[in-house]
Amino acid sequence: MTYQVLVDYGWGIDPVHTKYLVLEFNQDSIVTKADLLEWKRQ
Repeated sequence: MTYQVLVDYGWGIDPVHTKYLVLEFNQDSIVTKADLLEWKRQ
């Protein structure tokens, strides 16, 4: 499952900074892994 945490467009229409929370679950719906993925345009 992925949740969008942040999208920053700066002054344009294209994103310049994004963050996503990625959760993985087992068969019993228990979170087994959590990652925060971040991207910034350079």
